[in-house]
Amino acid sequence: MIGTREQSPGKGNIRVISVLLLGRDDRLTKTIKFRLQQDSLRGDVGDPVKQAMVYEAQLADEILFLDIHATQEGLGIARLKEWALRLSNVLSVPLTVGGGIGSVEDIRTLLRSGADRVVLGSAATRNITLVREASEAFGSQCITAAVDYKWDGRHYRVYSERGFKDTGLDPFGYARYLEHMGAGEILLTSISREGGMNGYDLDVLRKVSREMSIPVVAHGGAGKAEDLVRAVEAGASAVAASSLYCFTDMSPIKVKAYMERQEISVRR
Repeated sequence: MIGTREQSPGKGNIRVISVLLLGRDDRLTKTIKFRLQQDSLRGDVGDPVKQAMVYEAQLADEILFLDIHATQEGLGIARLKEWALRLSNVLSVPLTVGGGIGSVEDIRTLLRSGADRVVLGSAATRNITLVREASEAFGSQCITAAVDYKWDGRHYRVYSERGFKDTGLDPFGYARYLEHMGAGEILLTSISREGGMNGYDLDVLRKVSREMSIPVVAHGGAGKAEDLVRAVEAGASAVAASSLYCFTDMSPIKVKAYMERQEISVRR
């Protein structure tokens, strides 16, 4: 059954999401500004199944699993499908997957393979109607639309192909249009801050969240628990992080405890 673990994302209790980036050789990796790092610390940060199980045990509300090579290298979803099957077999929390998706049939395959939601990034910038077709076919709760952006010196612009291609799109207008097309939530990622652990881009997050009626997931830059609190205060309905959990002693359960001390309601 499609989406058996998932409930529609909403703006109630804040979700704490752990992000896993699949590199080459079926190992997890970490990037900085969407670029691969060759050092041993970031080049290999663990086994996907073991790490996903650790995050679930630490009370992560959701696992976001991204095949970061699939789109740029034209790999399609074959590898992502296999990982969706493997991860869904050991997880009870919702699983969101992305990378290499190009069609409604790809989405159908991934949902039937155990994913609860899919992330549409580069595919949506090439064919915005895919978001509408997918939301009509599977429900908007299954569709997360990615808005990956950075400052080009004069304007904020949306980038695709893992940050290599300037689409010319304005992230604010693009996010609104994705909602109009049926996206269930927005995954908002500052490319410039991704992996840097210096905090989310709160100004852009605040502006996008203010204009949306669907949830906005803050991603890119978390380095301490306070960063997640600031993101929620700026309007995020969920906070996604990777480096925070890889390179500090923080865990989803510690983050939730800290957020509750700041009087933020989190899922339990």
